[in-house]
Amino acid sequence: MPFFFSQYCGFVQPSETGCSVKMSRIRRIPFERLVKGNFSAYGFFQGSFGRAISTSVCALDGTKVMLVESPAKAKKIQEFLGDRYKVLASYGHVRDLPPKAGSVLPEKDFDMRWETLQSAVKHIEALEKALEEGSVEELYMATDPDREGEAISWHVLQELGRRGTLQERLNVHRVSFTEITKKAIEHAIEEPRDIDENLVHAYLARRALDYLLGFHLSPILWRKLPGATSAGRVQSVALRMICEREKEIENFRESHYWTLHGTVVLPDGGSIHADLLTVDGSRVPDPGYSSREDAECILKRIKDSDFTVTSVSERETTRQPRAPFSTSSLQQEANSVLGYSASKTMQLAQELYEGGMISYMRTDSVVLSDEAIQRLRDVIASQYGRSVVPSSPRQFHRKKSAHSQEAHEAIRPTDPKINLQKLSQQGYSAQAIKLYELIRNRTLASQAEKARIATVQVIFSSAAGDIELKATGSKTASPGYLRIVGEQEDDEKKAREVQYDSLTQLAEASPVALTSATSQEHTTKPPPRYSEGSLVKAMEEYGIGRPSTYAPTMKLLYARGYITSHRKRLHAEPIGRILTSFLKQYAPEYVDYSFTSKIETDFDEICQGEQDWLQVMGQFWEHFAKTTESLSHLSGTDILDSINNDLEEFIFRQKSDAITGEIEGGAECPKCKHPLSLKLSHKGGPFIGCSQYPDCKYTRSLPTHDDETPSAPLDMGSTFTSLNLAEKYGMRGPVRLLGTHPDTNAEIFVRQGPYGPYIQMGLENDPSMRRVPLPKDAKPKSCTVKYALSMLALPKTLGNHPQTQLPVEVRNGKFGPFIIHDGNMRSIPKEIDPLEMSLDEGIELLRLASENKKFAKKTTRKAATMSRPRTRKTSSSRSSDSTIQVPRARSAYQFFLKEYLARYQMKNGKEKMKIMGDTWKSLDEKEKAVFENLAADDVIRHKVQQAGLLDPTIEAWESLDHASRNSLKDKLLSTSTLKNHPSAGDSLQKPKSAYTLFMQSVSDSMKHETDSPHKGSFMTLVAKKWRELSDTERMVYIDMANKEKEEYDKHQAMLDHLTLPDQGQQQH
Repeated sequence: MPFFFSQYCGFVQPSETGCSVKMSRIRRIPFERLVKGNFSAYGFFQGSFGRAISTSVCALDGTKVMLVESPAKAKKIQEFLGDRYKVLASYGHVRDLPPKAGSVLPEKDFDMRWETLQSAVKHIEALEKALEEGSVEELYMATDPDREGEAISWHVLQELGRRGTLQERLNVHRVSFTEITKKAIEHAIEEPRDIDENLVHAYLARRALDYLLGFHLSPILWRKLPGATSAGRVQSVALRMICEREKEIENFRESHYWTLHGTVVLPDGGSIHADLLTVDGSRVPDPGYSSREDAECILKRIKDSDFTVTSVSERETTRQPRAPFSTSSLQQEANSVLGYSASKTMQLAQELYEGGMISYMRTDSVVLSDEAIQRLRDVIASQYGRSVVPSSPRQFHRKKSAHSQEAHEAIRPTDPKINLQKLSQQGYSAQAIKLYELIRNRTLASQAEKARIATVQVIFSSAAGDIELKATGSKTASPGYLRIVGEQEDDEKKAREVQYDSLTQLAEASPVALTSATSQEHTTKPPPRYSEGSLVKAMEEYGIGRPSTYAPTMKLLYARGYITSHRKRLHAEPIGRILTSFLKQYAPEYVDYSFTSKIETDFDEICQGEQDWLQVMGQFWEHFAKTTESLSHLSGTDILDSINNDLEEFIFRQKSDAITGEIEGGAECPKCKHPLSLKLSHKGGPFIGCSQYPDCKYTRSLPTHDDETPSAPLDMGSTFTSLNLAEKYGMRGPVRLLGTHPDTNAEIFVRQGPYGPYIQMGLENDPSMRRVPLPKDAKPKSCTVKYALSMLALPKTLGNHPQTQLPVEVRNGKFGPFIIHDGNMRSIPKEIDPLEMSLDEGIELLRLASENKKFAKKTTRKAATMSRPRTRKTSSSRSSDSTIQVPRARSAYQFFLKEYLARYQMKNGKEKMKIMGDTWKSLDEKEKAVFENLAADDVIRHKVQQAGLLDPTIEAWESLDHASRNSLKDKLLSTSTLKNHPSAGDSLQKPKSAYTLFMQSVSDSMKHETDSPHKGSFMTLVAKKWRELSDTERMVYIDMANKEKEEYDKHQAMLDHLTLPDQGQQQH
């Protein structure tokens, strides 16, 4: 007899006649289909047999538990609900698919083997502990109102059921709200609902599809395309969009066109600007005339003509306010106006949402509730006047019909009366306040009156009627919503207003004088690269991804090294373009815009219950399995040949050499004249190499966005090319001849060495030969003889300091010339020529450096302290001055660095650590859990070595197998004194001071005494109260602190003298 599973993850009790349930509103689905985990259906059923969940609202008596995702959200809701509820956080997802084979089994109806995240165990245990309290009868699942929020609630209940925590007395309710306000939360509690099985099914389909696509495609990339680490359903399509824009730019060929304009003098003496409209009855071609000769011919006709006013047209146009923000439009506007990345925007929006300032920020709806609209209209009337409020509310609707799995309301302020000053008082950052202002103004403007713009158009015709000029002007008649969002004031707007006033004074048939006529040449521009905002807009238009996926997709592309941002524009890196070319040729359907859009539509239809998720997955897997099988048989040579052909314009593009300025590029090897080809490397990344390797070892790097267009070679002072120079002077590598020394006639070169570019005077066999490195900010291509001589003239003594009589010298360093005296150093500004610097100028620079010397020393000491090995003495060394040091437990991030740093050996330190930080932030919970498990294991290693059970080295621990480590852990806990000692678990807490105990005792009673949420205001009030205490009152806290100190010393002494039996004693 099959078991059934309710939407609440509650179980239906089997009986002889079938299945009976205690509730009437719960739809039932087969248990085996919904529960996909690494445990049996029977075992899960047995853990909560007879479990039934009521959907009715229970009386508000006793303590109730509510679960949300984040601690910030939990804290805010706790303030609203008070002591009747205990609000806990799950800290995101609690389970995920383990990153290994067999987590999703297509042959078993896509059975999924879930694994509890190590980081979530303590949060689940905290929830269990809260539910085990006798008075708790209600559990409210209040996770976000979208697909992921539904999945989190489902996972938590699954895990509680597996642990047997869901007791018969406990009633579970699913509640959701789109804003964190007291009214919204209480309304949600009054109207609970079931776990939406359709949303859960859509989540299961998305998670299974992404796992199968990534887990089966990524290993093929690792083998076939070294350097390409992953591919994904959304990220690969977004990357393709960026790469195709790069290709459009490469294929773009600029052209020239000309536009014609005239300056017309008005009767009052003023002048206006007019554009050519028609010639011989035909409108001017768009964007202009492609032939200079045609433009000049028409220009001559304009100059020879007399003009009169033939038409004056005045009319009023309206500008409608834009809709409130959805997730995508918020990311676009924040990127355009504030310069925020998609990730930054969502991070700040999450902060505002959890603080109760805005509604839920992951939505593709632009609809506002009737109640919210009325509040907005009231605020507009009070702050801007009734004239700005339209006669009827304005409601927005999506232009296209799409099933949305997100919240059903636009992003808006929860209370539009809240101003920026209040946010500042509550401690929000300046960036968060700017984003709130953007959201508030946009939402208010959406319900304000439309703007009315007065426009005028005047047509000037030649006497023959063969040429017409047009002049326009505009002026804001009624600002309407522009009063809220602000009207852009610039020179162009002012010119339109001035022209409007002048044009409205003209009358038809009045003659005008044309004082000048000009033709203006223009050059067509390539399509602009995507910014993060414009890419989000394009993804939304194609139906790629959903509101919750835009920011993570950007973050992942950065972390994988597929794209970079330069001046807020997205550039595709070489490995990103190579990966896209590979997927387009060998797996085109999975980077096709329509495929990804259809998958998103399928997920939406699953959310609506219009499709079966297993059927959707079956159709996907049937074709995908064949594709991956065919990809595994591709040869590396065929792949490189196809990529060479597809990316020929990019790979073999000409570029300027960094040292010589010579143009290099093309598909022919400059040494052996054989074809060049793309080469791939696991460590160094892709590069160009000769096809005759190893006979010819010529290589060069791929072009980057820094050298997109080749520049002309600089004057090298010689007719020799770089190769000829190297051959003539017996040198290796790129070399450029700058000229000769004016006194010795020695040649001066710029060369490239293993540690960067440098200047060389003389040849290598010359005893007087000198070399000096180029500073980091110096460009080898722009280096001149004069600059090289200034570098070669250093070090130079300016004279003796008048106070110390020690020399003041100018030297050359890694970052350019600097001045030094008695150990005091300062860089020389670029505006000062080091060769022409005087002693007085040097002394003044040293004086400025001396003022900062104290701070510099402090910084140096801090850096030295931070760089010391983080070790700790063993417990036995506390009583005996042993010098044995135990390495401290390493964090999850340190283990992450240990594994990932090797992948970026070619990057410099600063760039490498930035990449590491971005990569760490982009990891999901399951990826981070791997490193968190290693960190937890290292804590055990640290405690074992502290107890003296193992040599105090990392290598000693890593050499042990799993069984040996468990044995040492058991031995560590075998002594009852140690097992019950505070340090056996968490670290021994240090005793609190009398002042700290006083502050803790009065913190709750003093919360109402300060209106400011700032910690500083509270601490000031506590300090004032402490000073007002009498000596007797103060002694109470001093005695408490002394007792705590005695207890601490007692436990510390026990720990210091605690000894465990060694191997010999155990044998005895």
